[in-house]
Amino acid sequence: MASTGGQQTSFKFTPETYLSQILLHSETSIETSLYQGQHYRGLARFLKGAHHSDGNATLRDERADGGPFVTFYRLDSDVSSACPVNLPPPFFPPTQDRHLLPSETGVIFVKGYPSARRLIELGAAYSIDPELFQRHLLFLDRNSTGDESPLLPSFQTSIFQLSVTTVGRHVTPQYSSLQEKRRKVAADMKTYLKGLTKGECVSQPWDRAGKGRFWKPAESVVRSFAVHDEHEFSIQQQITIDLEWDRGTDIWKAIIWLDSGTDLRDSPWGPWLDSATDLFFFPSTLYKSRVALKSHQYPGHEPWPSIPERSAQSISLLPLAFGRSLNPKVMRQDPFYALSEILNFVAVSEMQLLTAIERHINLGSVKLQGDSEEASLSSHADLLFFRNLLEDHVNKISETNTFIRNRHNLKWPRSNSDIALNVAHKLDVDYDALLDRARLLRNRCEREMNVILSKAQLAEAKRGILKTKKALTLTVLAIILLPGTATATVFGMNFVQFAHAWQGAATWIISTTTLMAISYLAVRWDEGLLQRLWKRTSYTVWH
Repeated sequence: MASTGGQQTSFKFTPETYLSQILLHSETSIETSLYQGQHYRGLARFLKGAHHSDGNATLRDERADGGPFVTFYRLDSDVSSACPVNLPPPFFPPTQDRHLLPSETGVIFVKGYPSARRLIELGAAYSIDPELFQRHLLFLDRNSTGDESPLLPSFQTSIFQLSVTTVGRHVTPQYSSLQEKRRKVAADMKTYLKGLTKGECVSQPWDRAGKGRFWKPAESVVRSFAVHDEHEFSIQQQITIDLEWDRGTDIWKAIIWLDSGTDLRDSPWGPWLDSATDLFFFPSTLYKSRVALKSHQYPGHEPWPSIPERSAQSISLLPLAFGRSLNPKVMRQDPFYALSEILNFVAVSEMQLLTAIERHINLGSVKLQGDSEEASLSSHADLLFFRNLLEDHVNKISETNTFIRNRHNLKWPRSNSDIALNVAHKLDVDYDALLDRARLLRNRCEREMNVILSKAQLAEAKRGILKTKKALTLTVLAIILLPGTATATVFGMNFVQFAHAWQGAATWIISTTTLMAISYLAVRWDEGLLQRLWKRTSYTVWH
């Protein structure tokens, strides 16, 4: 392995030896090692070229529609501000070295779907722990369920993962119900992820990226897709971060791999592109004191010509505007401080999602004020959906919060400056607040689901009482009418002749009354009634 506990090894790899080490590790099994590498087989298959060939370009000339596949930041002590060194003019002035030397401290951004050749070259050049590639490319493992057990906190001291959520809106075909749309989207997402594993694009009539082709380097990847209502949705993407630190030279490098690459309109089809109509992502807006009075665009900023403004994602700016709100000297001394912008951005995206979910819960609460049973059932289905979505995000926020809380146990360089300490404290406060809010919303969903169930049970009980009352009415009518009908039928046979009419009438009345009494007793009969009648009769006789 290239590193242990995030510390760089002095051994130098060539691309060939780096690849051979990964292939060798992928062949170890549970029978031969406690550190078996069977879960590396998907990565090994990809690096060997099992997927579509990605050409012969190198790291330095690889470009995609949204910028280069890899972006380098140099954090030397003489740098006045964080600035990517490999973006061409007009975005930044040209530099002598458009890559990061192994002897330099810095940050390396990797964007979107991988290029096997670039990964091998990058890993060999900077002795990157292949675990970074394996964790980020878990979808390459055909035996993976995508629901593996979470890693222990001690396994995330040098490599850790963050989930980024983007809320958006689009116009889609009409569905008979929201539940039908969610079922259709779930099936489409399953097909999308299956194609992602094989490196094949899903074909759709309105797919702007073309059909019948393979994934290309730097195209954006989406891990999950959630439908909020007929138009609003959220997508979830991943950030995997690895810190390589050489204690002897105090040189460190952070590798930040984003799922976001090219614009999603120009990436392979997914259910967020359910039609060729409008697609819009809400921006994730960071906050800084007096930011409106300061310049905060990166130098020479012009929108990438191939990215429609309305479908651009805020996360796509991270590799271009990294570190502009931070102190470059403290960034060089403290990697946690240098990565605080990433953690802050993730927190803002989570807050945006929680706000959207709360808005939908409030709308559902208004609908519940009516007595419509259909509306109650629809609200219950929505609450269950949001409850499950919130449970997933509670777990992810909790994992990130644990990582931040345990930052003192990380084997990373650290600065004791007030700037770094204040930023770390703000992250503590923000993620505690996020976790509390997510749990409150989850608990609110559960409470309102219980209210709906209670209302349903009460309505069922009312219907049962009403049915009982109707049955009682029918019973009373039967007691009154059936005995008369029965005696009238018997007397209508004329097998007995009465001398006088009044005798027949009296006999019919007595018979009918007797049958009514017997019918009443049959309906009301129970052992307690018999005992009460016996006691009353005995008391009358003896007293």
